[in-house]
Amino acid sequence: MEKLYKKTFYSWIEEGSVFAKQGDKHVLVKDRVRTIALCDGTWFNAAINALRDGDMGEKDENGVYSRIWWADDMFNAEIEDLRPATIDEVNLYLKYYNPEVEAKDEGREIVSIIYGRDQTDVIFKTI
Repeated sequence: MEKLYKKTFYSWIEEGSVFAKQGDKHVLVKDRVRTIALCDGTWFNAAINALRDGDMGEKDENGVYSRIWWADDMFNAEIEDLRPATIDEVNLYLKYYNPEVEAKDEGREIVSIIYGRDQTDVIFKTI
């Protein structure tokens, strides 16, 4: 019997100190960004814009820092405005990280991504 497993995309605001390029040097500044992650409860394997330390790299034209934050609980930082990610946020996340990588690492494969108006889920099956 096939075992199905669901994860949900969430989005929240994180505030953190990051290094930003000003002229030809990097300075530590405060930033507030929306973090987006595919979550199993409150746990995520990969998140974009999780400002968990100052070394996040450069922000690109989409407002996304180059560093992906790996394997953490969303509540290991102070967060605000936690909610399911919008479809636009899910699509932005998918530009930076492919959840197929996560599935293979967990011995699963993706069955489908269910885009909903209120939340987007990824359904996995154990292989």
